[in-house]
Amino acid sequence: ENDVRTECKFDNPSINQPGANAAFRFSVFEKGIDIRNRDYKLFLGDKEIASGNTGTGSNTTANPNPSGVNTAKSGTYVLKVKDDDGNYQTSCTANLTVADVELTCTNNGKFHIEVGNPCVNNACSYEVKRTYKNSTTTIAGSSTTYLGSGPYNIDFDGYGSYVLYINGEATGCSVSISMNKPGFSCPTAPGVEIKKPVTFTLGSVTGCDENEDDCSYVIEGTSSYGSGYKSGALNSFTDNSVTATGKKSYTVSLTNESGTTSHDCEVDYNGGNAGTGKATCKAPDSVKVGQPNLKFNVSGMDPAPTNPTNIPLVCNLQTVVSPTCRPNGSCDVVNFQAPKTAGTYICDFKYNNADVCSTKPTIVVVAPVTCSISEERVPAGTQITFSGAANTNYGAQANSCGIKVNGNWLDGNQNQNVSSKTITPVVNTTTTYSFVCTQGQFEQISDAEKAAALTCSKQVIVY
Repeated sequence: ENDVRTECKFDNPSINQPGANAAFRFSVFEKGIDIRNRDYKLFLGDKEIASGNTGTGSNTTANPNPSGVNTAKSGTYVLKVKDDDGNYQTSCTANLTVADVELTCTNNGKFHIEVGNPCVNNACSYEVKRTYKNSTTTIAGSSTTYLGSGPYNIDFDGYGSYVLYINGEATGCSVSISMNKPGFSCPTAPGVEIKKPVTFTLGSVTGCDENEDDCSYVIEGTSSYGSGYKSGALNSFTDNSVTATGKKSYTVSLTNESGTTSHDCEVDYNGGNAGTGKATCKAPDSVKVGQPNLKFNVSGMDPAPTNPTNIPLVCNLQTVVSPTCRPNGSCDVVNFQAPKTAGTYICDFKYNNADVCSTKPTIVVVAPVTCSISEERVPAGTQITFSGAANTNYGAQANSCGIKVNGNWLDGNQNQNVSSKTITPVVNTTTTYSFVCTQGQFEQISDAEKAAALTCSKQVIVY
């Protein structure tokens, strides 16, 4: 006859430990059934699990985990028996439930595996595979014949997705290691003469020196872009659309495989320090905040006043000194005090609304404290980098500084006593970070002005 139907069941249809005996038993020559000496195949889904010949006994078994190498899985098993025409026909089905291995994989600095329900009978061979940039490799030392009770700690081998395989099949137990999204801070708005090249030198760059690809960058709306960036200056650009003095923002973006970070960075455009006069004017270049007794010299004034005349030296719309200039083309050497706010000051010295100097006096007031932050707008839960440093050559006292968070000393410690410091907090709300020095050497400025000069703050906005 061509009837190959039979009855089947699992001796133990509910297995509490993976790898335990899961014998699939079916009738061969009993209960009016006769499928003696026929070839059979046992399937779970589309996968063939076991095969053999029914033999001549009353019943026989097909082992879903032959030799204990593979653990049986939950599901409906289908027995197919070859009929007289040589075709495999469904003979019977039986259900099996197998308890889960209960795997947990985490990153504790290594690929950490916890096994809640270990396999028995050496049923679970395992290995860890890493996939990165469409290439999958097995991690050296990550495999053994038997996945026992653990725990296991396996070294990571770079960025990528790490997945635990059991018996050659991927499990849901995985850990991903990815590089940090780029971080950087904008430079203090560089003072640039109109129609001249602009160069941005980014600060606190992170996530751009972690592999051979590094970061690509672009300054939107300009000719500045590139790849292989690690840190330092970006390619220069010239913005010929700028025709008036003032500040203009440019969107700077750094990108790596984990994402893109963008900030709007300012350029302070000025008319340059070229004057239309003939006199030689000399003022000190780099000075401290509020530094007194600075000398201003003028010679070769042409035209000169017919009578002694006081002419104001104006820096940032503020008159800092008014030397007396004489008919011989010279001006009295006078002392003056530097502005009390850090910055670059291109000063005007004019007589009858015309430049006196061939080169305008330029005074750079150097900040005694600097700071930077890697990102200015972030989602909650983002890790950022904040750094600060004391410029001891320009007023800040070494080892007198520390970091404040929202106006309070970090960890309540007022005596951090550092000259520079970097922190990498995770921010969940909008936060202001400050690098503050409590001691500094300045003359002729108020306590409030001194405190302002010795503080550098950056805010991170959480959206």
